[in-house]
Amino acid sequence: MIMTPDAAQHARRRHVSPIRVLEARGVRWRVGVETWRGREGWQGRFVFEPTLPVLADRGVMAQEGPVVLRGATLEELVALAYDVPEPHLRAVLLSMA
Repeated sequence: MIMTPDAAQHARRRHVSPIRVLEARGVRWRVGVETWRGREGWQGRFVFEPTLPVLADRGVMAQEGPVVLRGATLEELVALAYDVPEPHLRAVLLSMA
């Protein structure tokens, strides 16, 4: 796959900040917010990774949500992610089943 210069620059600037751990579907998940600088500020989405890598053998894989967070600064975006209640994060994860 050939990446455009913009896509390559975008890929290098992504970062995942840990938010919390939650349990759903009998699995403990690390919840993070993946962030990157967009054309109009910062954007982000939640990512969910099982805490035990061996779960991949059972078909439990990392999940990436849609872009749902936007902020003027990286700090604002991460603060918004921390403010999302755990039941909402669980609902986002379960909606990706």
